[in-house]
Amino acid sequence: MTITENVPFSATALISYCWGENIKFSGTIKNYVLVKTTPEGIQFSRHWSVTGLTGKGVTASGILTGTNYIVKKGTEMFFVKNAVLNADGTLNVSASLIKSSLLIHRGDILFENTLTGATIL
Repeated sequence: MTITENVPFSATALISYCWGENIKFSGTIKNYVLVKTTPEGIQFSRHWSVTGLTGKGVTASGILTGTNYIVKKGTEMFFVKNAVLNADGTLNVSASLIKSSLLIHRGDILFENTLTGATIL
């Protein structure tokens, strides 16, 4: 069964080493979750696409820089073989990191500086 829903989301792109600042972003994503039980165990996959995310520049120590960003596009894929789930069916990330036999995470986000139009992927 696949669950699709719009959900609030926030994260920080730790890119100060190459961009000069990190970007803390939040907003709404379209979240797709599939949990499947197979003879090999529980498989959990999640991917999302952007529906509305904005960001703020922050220093490596967490101080706001005043730079604003919009997320032009972005996707993420997360797959866990032999996943450990919480009682409500959501992924227990910390337990899965220790006990799962395969964990794949991949994502790409395109940010645009709202003042200069500069982009970073």
